[in-house]
Amino acid sequence: MRYLIKENSPWQLVRDVDADPLTIINEIKTMQADGLVEIRDGNIFLTQDGDKERKQSHIQSYPVRCEHCDGHGIADDPFGILPKFKKIVEKRPKPVPDYDQGYIRELDIIRRVSFIYERGDLENANIIVIGDDDLISIAMAITGMPNQIKVMEIDDRLIDFINKVAREHNLNIQAQKFDIRYDIPEQFLGKYDIFITDPVETVPGITLFLSRAASALHSDG
Repeated sequence: MRYLIKENSPWQLVRDVDADPLTIINEIKTMQADGLVEIRDGNIFLTQDGDKERKQSHIQSYPVRCEHCDGHGIADDPFGILPKFKKIVEKRPKPVPDYDQGYIRELDIIRRVSFIYERGDLENANIIVIGDDDLISIAMAITGMPNQIKVMEIDDRLIDFINKVAREHNLNIQAQKFDIRYDIPEQFLGKYDIFITDPVETVPGITLFLSRAASALHSDG
């Protein structure tokens, strides 16, 4: 109710409310059944009864989120690489449902890189990326900080694109074919400092992606 003082999309609520998406969706359904909210054109509104309930419950709405970082607490582009990254990925392959693809905004990729850097995991690091439709490997390499970046990817279009960009911009990335259903090739086991992956959103999928990726870390990874 705090964030529904004005209309909101479900995705805005997922961003703003400290709960998992399923909990939020179920709560919205309950509020809708109780006549407190209505949904029009994909957006959620408080009804008159909902607004009355909010006021009676003395729910206040103060702007606590940082207006400059969308509430992430991470600077937009501390490395000054966003324009170059955007230019490079303009001709990226389009996502396809066959591989459950869907990439996030370029700015959010830079924020992920900043998050990794903040924790001391970017400089002089050997990094393995399991699936890279976000092209975070390119963003990390542009900073010039990692020692090497290995991309294991099933989509031949992305493999070709990443390797082409690496050659053209002299980036220390190497992408190769990999199917998550099979073990990491033996020559890559225990070789990396960190892994990055964005698994499919099921428990078996998460378990599979994390176990494959973890096998590529060395003992102190």
